[in-house]
Order: sequence, then structure tokens, then C-alpha cells
Amino acid sequence: AELTKMTVKENGQEAPIASFDDYLAKANQAKQKLLVEIKTSKQDSQGALSNFIEKYERPLIKNNHQVQSLDYNVIKAFKKAKSKVKVSFILPYNFTFPETQADLYTMEATTLNDTFILKADQQKKAVYAWTVNDSEVLSKMLFMDVAGVITDDLELVNEEVNDFEKNPSYADRILHYIFMLPSVASQ
Repeated sequence: AELTKMTVKENGQEAPIASFDDYLAKANQAKQKLLVEIKTSKQDSQGALSNFIEKYERPLIKNNHQVQSLDYNVIKAFKKAKSKVKVSFILPYNFTFPETQADLYTMEATTLNDTFILKADQQKKAVYAWTVNDSEVLSKMLFMDVAGVITDDLELVNEEVNDFEKNPSYADRILHYIFMLPSVASQ
């Protein structure tokens, strides 16, 4: 509640900080799906996460929003509550494929590889890549067939995805076929 009394300024613009309730209402009104990141700290009240799940589970499910967190306890709390909200475990590094209760994964793009994507696909878990802000990394993510990208440059992503879908070169199609072949063969 304290934050909503503050005003933020950037690039000559200023606005009050919106409450999560207001932000969620605007997203729902605009039919904009959200990937809500829950960041935890030792200062959180003991019931904060269960209160969040209780308050927001229905609107999150109704509007197909998803939740992600770097804190695996968040994933476990949603599963323990038998929540139907899709939850993604954020992984900053790709050391090994995790065995988790998460519905999907959010992986830092520079360490994401096709082996991780294939293992996730075998478990019917989607993978999002973050933070994708340049054409080269985006092309790599598209070829690996990630389910989505998290970006600070939506204009670049929209342009590149449209170009990729409308004008794949012959080499691009062969590369895409090579990446897709192992997943088709395993079915």
C-alpha cells in the first residue's frame, strides 16, 4: 500500500505506482496474459504466499495468467495448495535438467540449449527464455523452439518472429528440421 503513494519518473514521464490489483484488472480488461514473477525475501510475512494464492488464484486461472519464481518454495506452495495456476521455475544456469513439480521452466537464454528443450519437451513442460534482446539470440531461441521469450525489446521480437514465420530461408528450414527430428522420433 505504501508503494502506491509513490510516483516514478523515467524518460520524462511520471506516474504513480499501480497496485497489483489495479495492474491485474487492466491486464484482464485488455485480455493481456501475464507472467507474474513472485520474488521472496526473508522479510516476507509467514502467510504472504498462501494469502497471495488464496486471493489471486481464481483471477489468474480465469485469465490464463502464469506465475514464475526463482524460489522453488513458491512452486511447492502452489502445488501444495493444489492450485491450477501454471507455475514456472526460473533457472539462471543450465547445469543439469531439474526434476521438479514446476509446470514449465524459465531459463536464462545464454545457457539454454537444445538438450534442455528436448528433455523439457519429453516431460511436456514448456520453456521460456530470458532476457532476449538481440536478433542473434532470438533466432537461436526460435530455432530451438522455445515456448516464449522474455524481452525488454518487444518491437524487435515482434519484427523478428514475423520475419521468421513469413520468410524462413532454406537453410533455416533445414536447421529447424534437424532440431525437430529428435523430438518427433522420441514420440
